[in-house]
Amino acid sequence: MIFEDRADAGRRLAAALQHYKGTDALVLAMPRGGVVVGYEISRALGLPLDVLLCRKIGAPENPEYAIGALCETGDLQLNEAEIAALEREAMAAFRALGARVHEQPIPALAPSNALRRIVLTVECAALHRELVRTRRADYNPETLARMMPGFALGAVDYLRALQLRTPLLERFVAEVFGACDVLALPTCPVRTPTLAETDTGGDSRFVAISTAMGSAIGFANYLGLPALSVPMGFDSRGMPVGLQLVGRPFAEALLLRTAHAFETQTGWTSRRPPGAG
Repeated sequence: MIFEDRADAGRRLAAALQHYKGTDALVLAMPRGGVVVGYEISRALGLPLDVLLCRKIGAPENPEYAIGALCETGDLQLNEAEIAALEREAMAAFRALGARVHEQPIPALAPSNALRRIVLTVECAALHRELVRTRRADYNPETLARMMPGFALGAVDYLRALQLRTPLLERFVAEVFGACDVLALPTCPVRTPTLAETDTGGDSRFVAISTAMGSAIGFANYLGLPALSVPMGFDSRGMPVGLQLVGRPFAEALLLRTAHAFETQTGWTSRRPPGAG
């Protein structure tokens, strides 16, 4: 779809969002161009307008092409003390098994995670397009919140996200697996949230928490790297914490042997959280 300008895009988008008119919805716009679009939506639907400050994440080799953004509300800690402590215990278990363990810097995960979101949301939108049109009320708000951005993305965004996968994969393999056989990191770098923390109607709080929860696994999904998760303990609330093991392409057999050795050494698979019946 071709627009005359950003204002025209905002008016057309407002026409498709008429079901929000008269609700308590809030229009959030991202500078620079998003403010013009958001203003037209706010004016047409009679909704309040606010601005979400962010910093663009540029694509590798093309920093002007935005593949994501870092939001001003970056208050989620991605490696909490409890998880870090359990991770140190897990590394001690590997050392006891005779493995050589060392800290390894890895390429930033944000670009891969952002590109994965493009691929994922576009494919979800394509798969669910007819059902969302005819049975929107049957979807829960959390699912819609994660899926709806895909309807606003185009073929160029999708294909570009796929094209960037190979150079990112080659860089990751060279920088990480040139120095190790298996990469270990938390499956979820934040504590497991409660139902109350996530059952928020698909608002910005849900999006922030769910994005943080998947921030350490999305890159492997996007790059096509084999990965698995094994239990490595419980946090202070008795919630499970996982250890993710990632290997180079086609290293599934090595990952399975490594996971089996770790589970045998630690016995976490047979333990129950404190207070469980």
